[in-house]
Amino acid sequence: MGDDRPAPESYEDLRTAIALRFGQLSDRLQRIARHALTHPDTIALDTVAAIAQRAAVQPSSLIRFARAFGYAGFSDMPLPGGAADYDDIAASAASAARRLSRSCSRLLPANAAAVSNAARASS
Repeated sequence: MGDDRPAPESYEDLRTAIALRFGQLSDRLQRIARHALTHPDTIALDTVAAIAQRAAVQPSSLIRFARAFGYAGFSDMPLPGGAADYDDIAASAASAARRLSRSCSRLLPANAAAVSNAARASS
């Protein structure tokens, strides 16, 4: 795009910038913009190759898209919700996995004993 505007600092600022500049973007960059606005979860979690495939563009177009908004590369763009939210989600998932593991370790010995007793009783 060639302007000297600073890169948006937050995902919400980026959404606003995309909306304001949408008509100035090439067809391919508009495809990426539409995808970014309608599927923020994939932008946050997918690889560049997967995002490019979903948006029906080449991966290099994602780099051009990022540069059009003042970023050095696609990975420099802000994520929806911010990184802190993803850290919280990861911590919650790890905590849930630990709880599930403890529950399973308590249940499995009891179930194993019940199965063993039932097998002996049927013999």
